[in-house]
Amino acid sequence: RLFDSIINLRDVGGFYITSGKKHFRVKTGMIYRSGTPATGSARDIAILIRGLGIRTMIDLRSKKDYLKGENKSPYRTRVPKHVIHTAPFLGLEFVVRGVVGPAPVRDKVKSFQKLVTLKGTTAAKSALLCHVNAKGLFGMYTMFLDHCKAQICKILEIFTLETNYPIHYFCNAGKDRTGIISGLLLSILHVDKESIVDDYHLSENEGVKKGAQRDAMESNLQKSGLSEDFMNAPKEAMAQTLWYLTKKYGSVHGYLDHIGFSDSKKRMVLDILLEKVE
Repeated sequence: RLFDSIINLRDVGGFYITSGKKHFRVKTGMIYRSGTPATGSARDIAILIRGLGIRTMIDLRSKKDYLKGENKSPYRTRVPKHVIHTAPFLGLEFVVRGVVGPAPVRDKVKSFQKLVTLKGTTAAKSALLCHVNAKGLFGMYTMFLDHCKAQICKILEIFTLETNYPIHYFCNAGKDRTGIISGLLLSILHVDKESIVDDYHLSENEGVKKGAQRDAMESNLQKSGLSEDFMNAPKEAMAQTLWYLTKKYGSVHGYLDHIGFSDSKKRMVLDILLEKVE
């Protein structure tokens, strides 16, 4: 393995696109996705910064996701501060409108009862997340897309500046928030849906079934109140998500227009990341 302890890291390039009689390829060595580098060794960080030449890291995690002792990790001590763009994916709108708002009244009552009886915020959160468990990965992804629009647009705008490349973006496992950004980014590049789904599914085959890392993920899931089903990356979760965007917004590009990621911004990304193939 190239990396000691960063999971699910891969180049997002290499896809081929045909437009009429013209053929294109997504450049390699430009965009990388992974789980958090906060678990990485000093060697891992050296490979990212010096080996891959990463100029921009997009941290999709919220502050609650940060690992204990992370400030002393090589990720925090050896990566230049100007390289890291902190772009929390899950804001107040996601919590209020995505999680709390649609929750059944009984779950809201249970959550409130656990708070007032001093059983703790973790127990209260678990009661509130029952309906998220019921919706599954697909349901959670639609919540991301519908209630994190401003954050998603801001994240994608980082990809419009050539001086930001090579770019590395990540969340905890490099699967869910990272998977959504990858799906949108590849859609901008006109990569076919089957390839987007297959790329997402790689997170299950290569990223989330590795001993200690999987144990850590299971522990985090238990703390968050989500079920073990959220450990996986089944093809149908991404396929349904792309279908949802088409059903609700007309297409993935319709969704991007809706959140403010205009055609001119898409063209900037295309000009940077696509190369002609003869």
